[in-house]
Amino acid sequence: MNDLFLLLQAGLVRPELYAQFVSLCSSAPEAVTAQIVAEQLKVVAAIASDSSIVGDIVRSFYPPLLDYFGESPRPGEPASVGATREYLTSQFAEVDTSYAEKMAKLFDHYPDLDSNLKAAAAIGYAITNGERAEKVLQDMVTTSQSEVERDMLYRGLGAFREPRLIENALNLGLSGRVSRSDARYSMIYAAENPAAKDTLWQWVMKHYDTIEKLYGGSQQFYTDADRVITICGVEHVAEVRRFFAGRRSRVGGSSVTRLLEQLRVNARLRRRLLQSQN
Repeated sequence: MNDLFLLLQAGLVRPELYAQFVSLCSSAPEAVTAQIVAEQLKVVAAIASDSSIVGDIVRSFYPPLLDYFGESPRPGEPASVGATREYLTSQFAEVDTSYAEKMAKLFDHYPDLDSNLKAAAAIGYAITNGERAEKVLQDMVTTSQSEVERDMLYRGLGAFREPRLIENALNLGLSGRVSRSDARYSMIYAAENPAAKDTLWQWVMKHYDTIEKLYGGSQQFYTDADRVITICGVEHVAEVRRFFAGRRSRVGGSSVTRLLEQLRVNARLRRRLLQSQN
C-alpha cells in the first residue's frame, strides 16, 4: 500500500486501482496495514473530499474494520490494535456525521475514556455541537498539563465545520494562552479538515512571519509548513508560488522547493481524483 500510494501520487496508477486495494485492506483486516491506509486516506480526503471516488472510499473503508477491531480494548490484544483503533475511530468521526454523533456522546466521560477513543470523542463533540463546544475544548486545552491530552483536544478544535471557529482555534496557538509548541497542533489538524482549507490558507498567509519567528529558526517550521500548506493550498497553487517568491524562497531554500513540489503533486492528484469514478 505504501508503494501503491506513491505510484498514485506520481500519476502512474489510476485512482480506481488504488480504490480496489483499499477495499481489499478493509475486507482483510490487519492492524498495521489499516493504520497505513488510514494515514493515506487522511491526505486523500483532505485534498479531494469533494471527489465521488474519495467519498466512496472513505465511507466504505472504516465500518468493516471497526466491526473487526471493535471500539473497546480486548484482553491481551497487541498494542498495535489500540493504535489502529485510534486511527479508525477518529478519522471515521471526521467523515461520517452519524458516527461523529455517536462519539460525541462519549465526551461526557472524557477523563475516564480509553486513550484510543479520546480523539474521536473530541472530534465528534466539536462536529456535533459546533459553537457550544468551543469554550469547553479551549478551556480544557489551556488547563491541561499533559501534551498528549492537549494533542487529542486539538483534534477536536481542528474539526469544526464553521470557518470562524477554525480561525479561533488557530489564533489560540498564537495567543500566549498555550505553549508556543502547541501552535503546530492547531495548524496540522485544521489541514486535515476539508472544511478548513480556505480558512487555514488565508490565516497562514496573514500570520506566516509570526509563525516563523515562533519556531525560532527550527527546521521543524518547514516540516510543519510542508504538512500544512501542501494541503490547504492545493486549490491555490499559483497564489502559493507567488507567496513564496522572493525572501521567503531565499530563506527557505530547498525546504521551500520541496514544499512547492509536493503541492504540485497534491494538486495534480486532486484533479485526477475529481475526474475519476469508483
